[in-house]
Amino acid sequence: MSKKNPVAVIASVAPNSLASRLGLAAGDRIHKLNGKRIPDLIVYQLEEAQDKLDIEVEKENGEYWELEVEKEEEEGLGVTFHTAVFDGIKPCRNHCIFCFVDQMPPGQRASLYIKDDDYRLSFLQGSYITLTNLTDADWQRIAQFRLSPLYISVHATDLKVRSKLLGNEQAGDVLAYLQRLADWGCHFHAQAVLCPGINDGAVLEKTIADLGKFWPNLRTLALVPVGLTRHRTRLTPLRKFEPPEATGVLEISHCAQQRFLSLHGSRLVFAADEFYLQAGQDFPPLETYEDLLQLENGVGLWPLFKAQFLQALTKACGGGRPAGKNRNFTVITGMGTAKLWQELSQAVTKALPGL
Repeated sequence: MSKKNPVAVIASVAPNSLASRLGLAAGDRIHKLNGKRIPDLIVYQLEEAQDKLDIEVEKENGEYWELEVEKEEEEGLGVTFHTAVFDGIKPCRNHCIFCFVDQMPPGQRASLYIKDDDYRLSFLQGSYITLTNLTDADWQRIAQFRLSPLYISVHATDLKVRSKLLGNEQAGDVLAYLQRLADWGCHFHAQAVLCPGINDGAVLEKTIADLGKFWPNLRTLALVPVGLTRHRTRLTPLRKFEPPEATGVLEISHCAQQRFLSLHGSRLVFAADEFYLQAGQDFPPLETYEDLLQLENGVGLWPLFKAQFLQALTKACGGGRPAGKNRNFTVITGMGTAKLWQELSQAVTKALPGL
């Protein structure tokens, strides 16, 4: 693999697919599609959608095939790849003071230590990016394809605070970057990883106010507490939120929600579940999370799980208590959510006595 001459290595071929009929197989390397090098899945999907395909492929045994295919535009080749980018992942250039990769224990699989900051993975997979490593060519490509939505790690709109958080004095003006995306009609989701005493309080209020001006291009903003592990060695001292501080974040979030709901019909700002746990507060109703667009950021995860759990429990007991012997179950969970499981345990005991 190289940036100048990327190849897409086939991971699998679907049975009875076009690729299968052409004789393509896992391990084959696609060099060009319609005469174009394919640096990533974005270009691949655009070219694959054509009704005529010219495929240059290197077979696993070293043979070089040139295939010409006519097909329906909606028909794909039926292949998957090992990765979404074929010319190498764009690495992160920041040194975030809260970087979770820096807090990983040694000896884990290599992929856990990759610090990616690739706009293509943001579009394709929902990875968060900082916009600090984009070249002019990258910006042009985002504009050309109107890549949307993107997922942006903002953290703070105060430039000095953001530079401190990212450990990068050349982080640039994130508001100018977002304005560029908005001018192109791109939508984006944002996140702010909050560190107590650094980007909460008044800094957070400014961040929310600044980002709110990008509605409707800004679809959601997730507020996430900094994640800390025991493996923070020789790193910037950080601490978790104390209950009053977490309560303060929720108060700011709820106030902003009411304002945006009145203005735009959407709450826009959503606090991660962990803030409710740290503040010792009850979760809001599931419907207040709207479309759960920040679910993978830990926003609304527990309310959704609880609703699904109770729904399944009700369905299981719809015809009366299920027959069978009494059995014991053990649930292994984190300390933060242990009390939440106690609530569900009580619901199960009530519905299924003896379980």
